[in-house]
Amino acid sequence: MVKSAIRPLLLLATVIAGGCAPPLSLVDRPCPCGTGFTCCAASNVCVRDGDACGGPATNAPMAYVLTPMVRQGGTLLVTLTGSDGTAPTTNRNNFTVSMHPDAPSSYDVTIPHGAPLGDVDVRFTAKGGVSTQTRAVFTVTEITVSPTGSDAGHGTRADPFRTLKKAISVADSGDIIQLLNDPVGYSVFTGEDRESSLPRKVTLRGESPTDTRLITLLMFSGDAEIKNLKFEWRAFVTEPGSVVKFDNVVSLSGLVVKSTAARARIELTGGSALRSGEFPALFVQAPDVTIKMSGGTSIDKGGENGGEAVRLEGAAPIVDVSGGSISSTGSNALVDLGGGTFTVKQWEVYGALNFAHPEGVATIEATTFRRSGTNGRAGIAFSGRSLSVQESTFVEMGITQDSPDGKVVVHGCRFTQFTEPAYVLTAGSLDLGNQQEPGYNMFIGLPSRAGIVPPALSVLAKPGMAWATSRATSLNGLVPHPAAVMGPAKTPEYEISDKVPVNFY
Repeated sequence: MVKSAIRPLLLLATVIAGGCAPPLSLVDRPCPCGTGFTCCAASNVCVRDGDACGGPATNAPMAYVLTPMVRQGGTLLVTLTGSDGTAPTTNRNNFTVSMHPDAPSSYDVTIPHGAPLGDVDVRFTAKGGVSTQTRAVFTVTEITVSPTGSDAGHGTRADPFRTLKKAISVADSGDIIQLLNDPVGYSVFTGEDRESSLPRKVTLRGESPTDTRLITLLMFSGDAEIKNLKFEWRAFVTEPGSVVKFDNVVSLSGLVVKSTAARARIELTGGSALRSGEFPALFVQAPDVTIKMSGGTSIDKGGENGGEAVRLEGAAPIVDVSGGSISSTGSNALVDLGGGTFTVKQWEVYGALNFAHPEGVATIEATTFRRSGTNGRAGIAFSGRSLSVQESTFVEMGITQDSPDGKVVVHGCRFTQFTEPAYVLTAGSLDLGNQQEPGYNMFIGLPSRAGIVPPALSVLAKPGMAWATSRATSLNGLVPHPAAVMGPAKTPEYEISDKVPVNFY
């Protein structure tokens, strides 16, 4: 039998990424052809410009693999039939293709890190110009880990690794590490290191936030994304400028942004939950950190020793939260010591938001404040520069204000069931609604057993240190007459210190 003289010159591969919508391929489509393609008259099909049409597809090389799956960054063996063993020279997917030294007509194909997931079609063009395509020659999968796997495996869905440690050792930028369900948990007892460091720009993904458990310290040395798992230990962000995202990650027992991680960006969404009984659930020490929370994110500091759910020590943090909750068994749910900028919308707060830095700026909308389990009368303790509270509700809680230069606007809010003054103003200015911007706030106190309703507003500052204005604000159902509150006075509705101007229009 005479050996065929046709030699393969090109291995051209097109990846169809799972879950993506790739551009419509015109290869092998009937003529007429689009821009960048040539019509082969003999076969009436389109090929890319530069590819030869050749004759009929006889004696064309074909391909097969023994292992149909390969992980991102992995290598597999592709064997050609109808070939004399000459190695291909190029391919269109940036796969590294090299002749296998021990297997004639076979090639080692190395998949790049971050390659799209899904089936791979392989096209061959022989020396004579004969072009043929084999569809779904192999499938690219995530770097997969399973409690039933082996670290001697290939790290694919069909042959997973056993440990996250092994997956991290082969992962690189753009890869996805997929943890299959393990209700017992990936921990030191199953071969993990006590501390794991995730490579830059790698996604760590679980199957389920109830049945995929990870029990290890996790270090982020760059951008990363954590999704859909139950992470039961602390995480540390250390690299400057890192973007770290948590999506549907529950039971995270503490997130620490270290002092070296300046300009980091932290995102929590999709019902992610931080829980801690010993440390702050979120502790930021680095400056210029941006924190964004949405989609039902919850932060909880339990335990008998109180403490803050969130503690911000780095300078000028930017915090943007909506649609979630924060709670602490201590008096403070959040403490800002860095003079940050806060936007809070549609949050449930148990405990106080303590803006302790004189440069703090906060805007709060449609948020409900309730007493925490043990301590605290203030829903907001404000010592900053500017505070705006709109359309919010305070149940058994109020606001304290003691910044000499602080300006506070409270409009459309409802204070109910308070047993002490709902608003204590010791310094700064308070706008409960002026002549141009009516506030329409409501203060509804809870009577004591003796039937005495506590003061709604207490102004305790020295003369010249505090000013308050209001229009349409109701104190226990009544709008006070201006004459009743222009001088020293103390009634069940309000408490005013000597010579402090408080004007109810």
